[in-house]
Amino acid sequence: MKHSNGIATDSPSTEPLRPARISPIQKRELVVRIANTPHLNRSVRLTELLTYLVERSIGEVAEGLREQEIGTNVFGRDPNYDTAQDNIVRVQVSQLRKKLESYFSQEGSKEPVVIEIPRGGYLPIFLERNVLPPSPAELDLAVPARGESAILTLLLLATTLFFIGLSIWLWNRPSPLAPTETRQLEREGIRTTAIAALWDVLLNKGQQTDLVLADSTLTILQDHGGNPLSLDEVLQRKFADALPPNLTEDERTRTLAIVDRRYTSLSDVELVGKVLQLRQPDQPVPILTIARDYQMRAFKTNNVILLGSKRSNPWVELLELSMNFRFHYPDGQRDPIILNTNPRPGEEKTYLSTFQDARFSVVALLPTPSRTGAVLILQGDNAISTEAAGEFICSEEHLGSFFTQIGYPYQSPDRPAPPWFEVLLQTEQLQGATRSFRIVGYRTVRM
Repeated sequence: MKHSNGIATDSPSTEPLRPARISPIQKRELVVRIANTPHLNRSVRLTELLTYLVERSIGEVAEGLREQEIGTNVFGRDPNYDTAQDNIVRVQVSQLRKKLESYFSQEGSKEPVVIEIPRGGYLPIFLERNVLPPSPAELDLAVPARGESAILTLLLLATTLFFIGLSIWLWNRPSPLAPTETRQLEREGIRTTAIAALWDVLLNKGQQTDLVLADSTLTILQDHGGNPLSLDEVLQRKFADALPPNLTEDERTRTLAIVDRRYTSLSDVELVGKVLQLRQPDQPVPILTIARDYQMRAFKTNNVILLGSKRSNPWVELLELSMNFRFHYPDGQRDPIILNTNPRPGEEKTYLSTFQDARFSVVALLPTPSRTGAVLILQGDNAISTEAAGEFICSEEHLGSFFTQIGYPYQSPDRPAPPWFEVLLQTEQLQGATRSFRIVGYRTVRM
């Protein structure tokens, strides 16, 4: 039978579905399962919309969710935009309802809880339904075979990181993050901060900016298999090329099924939140995507922010040959050697990452290959180092000190655009976090 909203219930009863008593984590896990199916995994906007609506339903003040709030926080509309003239929220919510109905009548037909967005409102509700027990054959398929590859276990552990982190970011995104003194300068009417100088280049009106997340599944796959994946192989979905040769056919099939899903690290998602909160109200909202789904056409025409090293974000490859500081992974090893292609006096030709003492990250602002936009690269030899790169460009103190060091007059009201630059940071880490970082080398090229 179907519920009043058209969702199949698999129950012979005509009684209405009951409100489900499930935890916030279970609600988020359900969102993850939906987002990783063909119904949503190619629609970033609908995924963001569902995540935002669910987080609002979980929040302490869930009532009062209005169309204008959704348009502002999810679709980047002005806070005072006219909903009568712009119906993007109503159209997208209608599409989302259809996607949910499709999911719960197909792949999600065995889900014990369904999500509905009642017509005339926007807050989703969670409803219980009776589900037929799985057959013995289905149970057998659900249990991994004995001796299954360790990569399968590692990949399964990543299941909820991306979208739970994305939920946190979407919920907290409206609040400013800039330091108090930075916000005070902005209120004075002239954006004379180092952060503003950088983001005025990356977030300019009339040009789209894409924020490309690291694809953590690719890193895990390469770590386990030892074979690097190029950008071309990722775009052509040649993931099997990185698998260990000793896997059985069944293990290969199971592993590739999981690799086909999209995950990123929680530290990267937190970095996304920090980066996006630096955006000014009059600047466009970046479009969020993950590395494997990004397109060459967009890379040629838009401004781009790349998170992660080339192992997790292979788009870095397109700029690597023009960079002085490059990550090199000999023989497929996990920790890179940082190559300094043209060392200056006092600099090393190579820098080696060590597990405890030092890690490295590179921050680079470079032109796109077509020279029609800018690319910001934030890459590290692990997730924490990438986070340190983000801290560098989110800190008025550190970024302002660097601009002063290179002679860039960022505090001038009629300042020019900043020069293209690369910065090599050495980071010290403690208990899974960055304790400190320092500049060990940099390069600049005037525009």
